[in-house]
Amino acid sequence: MATAAPDHLRAAAHATNRVLSVLFACAIVLPLAVTIGWLALPHTDAGNPDLAPWPAAPRSVSSLGKWPTRFRRWFKDHYAFRRGLIQTHGAVLLRGFGVPPSPTVLIGRDGWWYYTDDGAMDDIVSAVPMPRSEMDAWRLVLEDNRNWLAEQQVPYLFVLAPDKHLVYPEYLPPTVRVLGRPRVEELTRFLEERSTVHVLDLRPPLLDAKRSERVFHRTDTHWNNRGSLVAYVEVMRRVARVRPGTPVPGRHDFDNVSFVGQGHDLPRMLGIERLVAEEILEVSPRTPRRARVIEPAGGRIDVPQARVVTEHPDRSLPRLVVFHDSFMVPVIPFLAESCSRCVFLRQRALDPEIVRAERPDLVIHQIVGRKLQGTPPGVATPAPGGPRQR
Repeated sequence: MATAAPDHLRAAAHATNRVLSVLFACAIVLPLAVTIGWLALPHTDAGNPDLAPWPAAPRSVSSLGKWPTRFRRWFKDHYAFRRGLIQTHGAVLLRGFGVPPSPTVLIGRDGWWYYTDDGAMDDIVSAVPMPRSEMDAWRLVLEDNRNWLAEQQVPYLFVLAPDKHLVYPEYLPPTVRVLGRPRVEELTRFLEERSTVHVLDLRPPLLDAKRSERVFHRTDTHWNNRGSLVAYVEVMRRVARVRPGTPVPGRHDFDNVSFVGQGHDLPRMLGIERLVAEEILEVSPRTPRRARVIEPAGGRIDVPQARVVTEHPDRSLPRLVVFHDSFMVPVIPFLAESCSRCVFLRQRALDPEIVRAERPDLVIHQIVGRKLQGTPPGVATPAPGGPRQR
C-alpha cells in the first residue's frame, strides 16, 4: 500500500513547480515583450544589413498585401534574444555532441566544414552520374553563347569553380563515401571531347597550389584569398591569349598575410560564428591597388553586389564583362587591377544588352560545380538578337 509523501516534500515539490512555471512563462513572455517594445522605437537598418528591414508603410493595395510577409521577416530577424538562443543551441550541439545544429553543414576532420545544401551533398557523394541529357543541354547553351559572342567579335571563356570537397576530400568525415565522379569532372571531359568551347577548369591549378599552402577556408564554402589568387592568375593567362601583351601576375607579386579570426559563412549561417575560430590566410599586393569602383556609387570592391563596375587608370588594359556567382566575388579585387574597365554581374545567364554596351575584349562566364544540376541558364527560347535565354 502506497504511503503519502511527507508534507515537507509535497511543499517542496509544489514550490519547485511554481518556480519552473514562472521561469517557463518568463522564457515565453520576456522575449516577446522586449520585441514588442522595439515597435515603439525608430527603426533603422544601420546595425546589420543582413537583417530584414522594418517594412515601410503600405502606399497601395498591392504593397498592403505584401506588408504582413515583410513584417514577419522583420519579426523573425529581430526577435529579442534570438541570436543568443541560437548560439546557445548551437554551442550545446557542437561542443556537447560534436554535431552541427543544421543538416546544411557537414563537420569533417581537423576543423574542416562542408556545405551540404543546394545539391552539394549529392555532388559530394556522386552516386548518380550526370545525365547525358543535362551535359548536352550545357553544351548547347555554352556553344550558343560562344557563337553569339563570336558574331559580336567577342571571345568567350567558361570558368568552372570546384567545390571545396573536390580540392580537400581528405577532410570529409569517414562516414561519407564517394561513389562516382563529380559533375565538374564529367562535364569538363564531355566538353573536351564533344565541343570547342573554351573551358577553364580551376580544379587542377588549385590542387597543385594546395601542395604548398591552404587555398580554401576551413569554415567556408569558398576558396580563401590565396585560392582567389590562383583563380585570378589562371584567368589572366587566358586573357593574355586574347590580348597578347597583357601582363600576367605571379605568386611572387604578393606577400603572405595571416591572422586568427572567427568562423566564416558556414558557422555564420548557423549563427555560431563566434564559437568557431580559424586562421585566415590572405595575400597583400606588393604594389598599391589603383582600380576604383565606379558602380555602385560609394561602393566597396570587397562587398558582394549584384553589379560592380571598376575602372583602372591604365587604359591599355583589356575590358572584361564577367557573369558569375559567389565564388568570383573574392576574385574581383584582383581582376580589377588587370582591366581598364570590368563589369561584374552576379547572375547565371548572359545579358546581350550589357555585352553590346560594353564591347569587352572577353566575356567570362563562371559557375561553381554544384550549380551544374538541372537546367542550365538559357535553354528555352531564342531571344531576338542574342543567345537563347531561359
